Amino acid sequence: MRKLVLALLGSMFAGSALAEDTVLQGEPEEVIVYGDPFARWDNTRWKVSQQMILPVPLKMVGLQNKEVWISSLQNEAVIECEKTWRKGKRFYEVACTLEEFAIRAVPRLAYEAVYTRPNVPEDAVERLQARTEKLNQILREWRDAFRTRDLTLKVGDDGRIVDVHIDEKRGGETEMEKTIRYKTIDLLKRMMAGFHMKLPRGTGISEGTQWLDYDSALFHLPGTTRGMSGGGVVHQLNSYRSKRVVQSVGTGLVDLTPVLVAWNKDAANGFDEPGYEELEDVPTMKAELNGVAIYDEASGYMVERVWSVSASPTASTSYNYVFSGLAYFHSGRLIELGEHGDANLAATMAVAPTDRWDFMAAWENID
Repeated sequence: MRKLVLALLGSMFAGSALAEDTVLQGEPEEVIVYGDPFARWDNTRWKVSQQMILPVPLKMVGLQNKEVWISSLQNEAVIECEKTWRKGKRFYEVACTLEEFAIRAVPRLAYEAVYTRPNVPEDAVERLQARTEKLNQILREWRDAFRTRDLTLKVGDDGRIVDVHIDEKRGGETEMEKTIRYKTIDLLKRMMAGFHMKLPRGTGISEGTQWLDYDSALFHLPGTTRGMSGGGVVHQLNSYRSKRVVQSVGTGLVDLTPVLVAWNKDAANGFDEPGYEELEDVPTMKAELNGVAIYDEASGYMVERVWSVSASPTASTSYNYVFSGLAYFHSGRLIELGEHGDANLAATMAVAPTDRWDFMAAWENID
């Protein structure tokens, strides 16, 4: 674990508060005290970012019955939260406002053209350009629909976020608006999963303490209804300069449930939209998590975290050719902004894996 933190801090915290120094202190027996486990939701403001490379394409739908399949996406949000109602002894309801919301996505056709079919015919490029314009419109509709919207969290005293909910728009919603709201909730659950840091029971953690988490929300893949199995996450507290750093390392197995529609490779027709089918076989993915979080000494709660989760099919799953090429990657960052912190969200737009086309900007990793 000691070696891991040095590698993670260098690669994942560039530009953050931890980048100021790279020397670990000695072994002081200092303690994080968290007398109020809900303090991080008491009139706080956060920037949350994530990016995902999806195991199978995801359908983005618009208000005018438009749809585009995508292969990867990024989204960012600024969220202001206030704890409102206690729900029993161990839970609180938290009211949050999405001050800003931005989303970018890669059309599946662009991914195919770059990575699997480099010799793209001219008419296919024209179709990709039309698909890009359609996706830009859909993404702007999603952004405009959820900027300044309210959401409700149910949070636990052990650091878990139990549920994320967005209320129906005042005045009612069309069926398409309702579909978009549900899909956005799924994205927000992935974003808010970074807040899930299960802490040991009690009021504090001493230097060098390790503890286990057997169901991290970061192992809940998009479109799944099941959590992880056959593994767990180890967290460890260490001192780093004047900060308290929690390292997280874990593995687990995750099933992509039949709810997730799998891509039938044989049904793909050139550069038109591919065929999809819901398969009886359930692919099992082996996932690995790495993460680092900063806990503030004064407040006792987490003020910054970065994480990455990667997953690929297990050996037994790979025997099914439909699943052999599946891969999943999810990374993200959350940071407390304070009342006047500047978020600097990127523009909402369709992007390409590379700078190959002048009608679409290239994907840039989230800082």
